[in-house]
Amino acid sequence: MTGVAALLAVTPDPDAVDEHWRRICREMVTAAARAAYERGAQDGYVAAVADVKSAQHGLVRDLELELRRWHLCCRRCRLEGHRNGCRDCEDRTRAAFGQPMAGDLEAEAA
Repeated sequence: MTGVAALLAVTPDPDAVDEHWRRICREMVTAAARAAYERGAQDGYVAAVADVKSAQHGLVRDLELELRRWHLCCRRCRLEGHRNGCRDCEDRTRAAFGQPMAGDLEAEAA
């Protein structure tokens, strides 16, 4: 055997080498895609939960603001500042909002 013939005899088939590297690349791309999909699915789920929680907090904040709109402080709280837990303050509905409070008529009569 000549030098070239011996070299060709020990050299692997170029098509087999090419197919081997293509298989390795396909496996790497498949593994990377699977990992990215799983990470994206988990990140997407976490982001969706965060969006729902943010919307819930916004609804509670809006509801608290709406309830504060219909809250009437008693005469003392109006003069001295709002006191938490005051039993004379009232949460009103739209229908009863304009009616006088119980303490208002007594204070004017005195």
